[in-house]
Amino acid sequence: MQASGSADSDAGAYVEGDNALAAGEAANAIGNGATALGGGATAVAARASAVDFDALASGEDSIALGSGAQATALGASVTGTNAHASGAYSTASGAEAAASATQAVASGFRASASADGASALGSYSDASGRLGTAVGYGAIASGGATTALGFGAAAAGSGAIAIGQSSDASGAESVAIGGSTFFGLIPSRASGTGASALGAGAWATEDYSTAIGWNAWGNATDATALGANASADAVNSVALGAGSKAERANSVAIGAAGSERQLTHVAACSELTDAVNKGQLDAVAATANAVGRYVQANGAGSAAAAGSEALAAGSGASAGGARSYALGANASATQAGATAVGADSAAKGSNATALGSQAATTASNGVAIGYNAIANSGANSMALGANAGATGANSVELGAGTRALEANVVFVGGGNGSDGPATRRIINVGDGRIAAGSSDAVTGSQLNTTNQRVGAVETRVGDVDRRIGSVETTAANAIVYDDASRERLSLAGLQGTVLDNVGNGSIGADSRQAINGAQLFRSLSDAASFLGGGASVGLQGVFVAPNYVIQGSSYSNVGDALGALDRKVSDLDQRVSGADAAPRARMAAASSLAAQSEPVLDTADARASVQGTPVPASMAAPQAISSPAANAAINALSVGDGAVASGVSSTAIGQGAMATASNAVALGQGSVADRANSVSVGSTGNERQVTNVAAGTQVIDAVNKGQLDRGLATANSYTDTRFQTMADSFDVFKGDVDRRLDRQGAMGAAMLNMATSAAGIRTQNRVGVGVGFQGGESALSLGYQRALSDRATVTLGGAFSSDDSSIGVGAGFGW
Repeated sequence: MQASGSADSDAGAYVEGDNALAAGEAANAIGNGATALGGGATAVAARASAVDFDALASGEDSIALGSGAQATALGASVTGTNAHASGAYSTASGAEAAASATQAVASGFRASASADGASALGSYSDASGRLGTAVGYGAIASGGATTALGFGAAAAGSGAIAIGQSSDASGAESVAIGGSTFFGLIPSRASGTGASALGAGAWATEDYSTAIGWNAWGNATDATALGANASADAVNSVALGAGSKAERANSVAIGAAGSERQLTHVAACSELTDAVNKGQLDAVAATANAVGRYVQANGAGSAAAAGSEALAAGSGASAGGARSYALGANASATQAGATAVGADSAAKGSNATALGSQAATTASNGVAIGYNAIANSGANSMALGANAGATGANSVELGAGTRALEANVVFVGGGNGSDGPATRRIINVGDGRIAAGSSDAVTGSQLNTTNQRVGAVETRVGDVDRRIGSVETTAANAIVYDDASRERLSLAGLQGTVLDNVGNGSIGADSRQAINGAQLFRSLSDAASFLGGGASVGLQGVFVAPNYVIQGSSYSNVGDALGALDRKVSDLDQRVSGADAAPRARMAAASSLAAQSEPVLDTADARASVQGTPVPASMAAPQAISSPAANAAINALSVGDGAVASGVSSTAIGQGAMATASNAVALGQGSVADRANSVSVGSTGNERQVTNVAAGTQVIDAVNKGQLDRGLATANSYTDTRFQTMADSFDVFKGDVDRRLDRQGAMGAAMLNMATSAAGIRTQNRVGVGVGFQGGESALSLGYQRALSDRATVTLGGAFSSDDSSIGVGAGFGW
């Protein structure tokens, strides 16, 4: 045996382990039964074999055969230059083939099997799906349990199968079999779940679609296209035959527009959904045209029976409701159970009936019989007769031109004189029952008998009335007590009875005597004198009210006058206690003999009036302008009809305004202020804008939209500036981190190359140098190893890159 080394190295082979073999410059066989044959060959595991220049077998029972071949996992096998097998029990065969997963197989130049149990056979084939199989140049099996056979075939969906040049099965459990058409531009493709495409250029693009034939297309869910250039474009459609096109859902096409086909040898149908043959059709046509039939119809329009079990007969007749019937030109029955008979008749209510030309009913259970008879919206209404009309529920109209608008009535007239008479007689009526609770109609004969009996009663009543008159005349001038208790005596004068010559009665707390007019006049005169203000007693004892003038306003009763004084004093008290130099608003109310009074609100330069009932103004009670203030809060003010100020010191101004919280203000009709110390100009869902707001100057001032927009713009500008500054800082930080990572990577590469460069040297002292590069950064590594004996070493090494550095110390022992 002979072996030669290179001129640049005199490193020898190194063996460590029982039954190990190393042959070649810098060959290393470390491990029991390890074999390293070739310059730089390395076998570093039990029973590992590395054969050829720089071959590496680092997994137990692994085999690496070929220059640069690497078998790095348990039981891995590699054959070929630079081939790699890194998965347990994986196999790589061919230059640069790679089997990187458990039990993966890659065979061919640059073939790749990267998933467990995957197989890639052929140059550039790729099996990346678990248990996938790719066979052929450039074949790809990327989905789990997929199969791709043929040049450029691709199976991506789980369980998919692609067979043929450039065939593509990308849908789960799809099948694409066939080559490509138009110079390889259109391959066989199955892209939907469960789709099947068989034939060159066949496409099945939607779930569970099927395309069989050259350039056949299944382009909808559950669609099936069979034949060259056949196309099924609608859901659940079927296209049978070359060039057939199925464009409607749930249809079968055996041709295309302009290229129709006959369907021959069709057996006679036996079920409702079976196809009929021409023999059956001819038999039906013969029956329809048979002589001696007595049903005929003509007209340009087509009858339509869209409802279930419906019947439509006549030009333009329409039966749209279930079990509806439309008979006659343009007859229409639109609701369930409706019946329309006659030209232009219409039954539009459920179970409605319209009989006659232009008869119509929209009522549920309605009936219209006769020309232009109408039974409108009243349920169960009935119109019988030409131009009869019924609107009321449960009403009945009998006779031409009758009109009934009320419910639960029977009309026999109501016409306008042209459509029908205003009244009709009902004749041949049987005698009705005359008894309590009877609702029978009575006849003229029965009514005549009643009239005769009533006349006899009237005669007897007249006799009694005359006798009573005689008694009343006799007793007219008598005065009697009202009843036997003698506690009440009523005088009978129609305009009252004057008691004259009444003496002066006693006036005292216990007196029960009558008093006369003179006594009453003196008492009223004394009261008028006491009130003053021009009060007096006029003719017939009429009391003339006083007239008090306070600050230019007149008051006709003491209460109003005192109220005015109270308000003036309160207003003056507020002015003095507040030391307010500005003019104060004051509230005044004036009585009036009109139906409404008019409170007036005076200020120094403005005047406002509100219609309503005045309420005295007071600082200790609420003020209401529009209605009396009942149960209101202290110091509250309400202005407007229905305005309520129920919160302490609250204010409600406007019709229906409500201020329910303490110190709240509600401004405007319907405004609601229900939070303490708040001002409301609207309510939920009825908000108002506050306009012409000056820019705020104090911290607690309101701001307008202009200030808000400027503030928002300033905030956005500040935020944008800060964010940009942060982004710039982050970019700098990220750049520093990236560069440091690159330096660390370069240092790692330098350390690796330093260590491996000295690995094959079998001397007592070793020095290794390595250089690494990553992302524009570089690093230098320097290491020293001292062999203390054949079984012990000490190592010192470090790596340096710009401001970063790392140092390591290690020791190795073997036995």
